[in-house]
Amino acid sequence: LEVGRLLTEIINQEQSSSKTWDAKLFPGTWKLVYFERGGVDRRIPFPEFGFNDQYQIFGNDNNDNAASVTNIGELWGPNLFVQVLGTYREVDPSSPSSSPKRLEANISGGQFCIGSHPAAAADPIAKKCVYLPIEGVGLFESLYLGPRLRILQN
Repeated sequence: LEVGRLLTEIINQEQSSSKTWDAKLFPGTWKLVYFERGGVDRRIPFPEFGFNDQYQIFGNDNNDNAASVTNIGELWGPNLFVQVLGTYREVDPSSPSSSPKRLEANISGGQFCIGSHPAAAADPIAKKCVYLPIEGVGLFESLYLGPRLRILQN
């Protein structure tokens, strides 16, 4: 798959460079596309309709070096979605390495929502949510971090 080959090239260039981690590039709203080595990852629990998107919204560090993270998966467009909330932090903030940079996510809860989510560009619709008992800790690595593209690996 052409996209997979290009992603591999980007990762290889990043890992052979001497770039340092620029934490200022990490916060923001990112549209998600999932890949595995053989192509698009089909294990995503959200319907693959052309009008559905998935996002991650990463916030800035607060005083305890943990920052907010929200994962959003649309079920039927931007007005019916699941969001998972938590924090993330660098596992080894003293390491200047850009790639791979190990991060830890601490998920504190989830919500099933009707109404506009924070990443939706449409006019906001007041959302109503039902709590989902989702929590846990996970590790992931940033393999590439640029101003318009991030490549993460679980």
